[in-house]
Amino acid sequence: MGKVSVLHVITGLGCGGAENMLYRLLKFHQAAGVFSSVLSLTDLGPVGRKIQELNIEVSCLGGTPGELPKPKQIIRLFQSVKGIRPDVLQGWMYHGNLAATIAGTLRFRKVPVLWNIRQSLNTLQDERPLTRRVIQAGALASKLPCKIIYNSRAAAIQHEKIGYSKQRRVFIPNGFEPPTPQPPSMGKLPELQNLRPTALVVGHAARFHPKKGQQILLAAIKMVRARGLDVSLIVVGKGMDEDNTIVTEMCHEQGLSGCTFLLGESSSMSSFYHSLDVFVSSSSWGEGFPNVIAEAMMEGIPCVGTDVGETRDIIGDTGVVVHPESPELLADGICNLLLAPEATRKMLGTRAADRIKTRFSMASAGKRYLSIYQDLYDRE
Repeated sequence: MGKVSVLHVITGLGCGGAENMLYRLLKFHQAAGVFSSVLSLTDLGPVGRKIQELNIEVSCLGGTPGELPKPKQIIRLFQSVKGIRPDVLQGWMYHGNLAATIAGTLRFRKVPVLWNIRQSLNTLQDERPLTRRVIQAGALASKLPCKIIYNSRAAAIQHEKIGYSKQRRVFIPNGFEPPTPQPPSMGKLPELQNLRPTALVVGHAARFHPKKGQQILLAAIKMVRARGLDVSLIVVGKGMDEDNTIVTEMCHEQGLSGCTFLLGESSSMSSFYHSLDVFVSSSSWGEGFPNVIAEAMMEGIPCVGTDVGETRDIIGDTGVVVHPESPELLADGICNLLLAPEATRKMLGTRAADRIKTRFSMASAGKRYLSIYQDLYDRE
């Protein structure tokens, strides 16, 4: 393929699923000869720093998360597009999609624009007022991009019901790389050193948000312990730490303060996964393709997930999928795996890793994006 230049416009570069998928995609495309650059509407963030380590240019407009860009930031957006002169503008998430469209359609030389929608919708009322308006504006503008890339079939259907163009739909599930082998000395997280040898460990990774179902998860863990299982819960994610009084009070109300570890954002996810017997995703809505489930599976951890987005297709027959927003069903799913012999859990974990490697490889996803870029490049 020719030396295609792609400018990725993304809302921000925190530790979310979209940001990490962008990072993996950039690594793959760098090896394939694509010239990539990144524009964050907000700040650099931890994933932005990782991207810079790949020697990929990252520009930041300095906007405030959850707010519309100010006039001076829009001017900087146009200046960035003019300076880079990309062959393709790839938007990520609602604000990034609209920003890419504005920059791509109002330039003197129109640049092909792609959208990337990373979440499913429950109802618009679940979204913040500004995000709701941006989603609705996206529906009105959805014939402007060349393609709308979804990582979830459910997300595509839900967005098309509120007016997003059906003709632009492309489905590309997230892709994952095999984990880097860790030395045996790395072991489990130090916070778990004092647990009883017989204790079982359940893990959860998500930012603090109602749609992530953390209150339901805590209620389910209480039920699991009431059934006589010696279970501890370890949680990582933005806002999921001891400084969050809402979370600590939720743990206290469920009687889980002594067996729940709130670690906040973690830089050692491999150690986190290797500390677990079972991983749980408890989301109530809003998931497209839950990265953390696939990441846990890739590390050989059997998973329990709620039936949102692509969760059922990701887990398949390697774990348990339950109806969302039910502590009882979530507790049943957790017990199903914890009460199984350890050899059975290990077998499920091995099958889970194989499933991600064969069905959701980064090579497969990366080639799908490359094919779209090549098609747009050839049209020019």
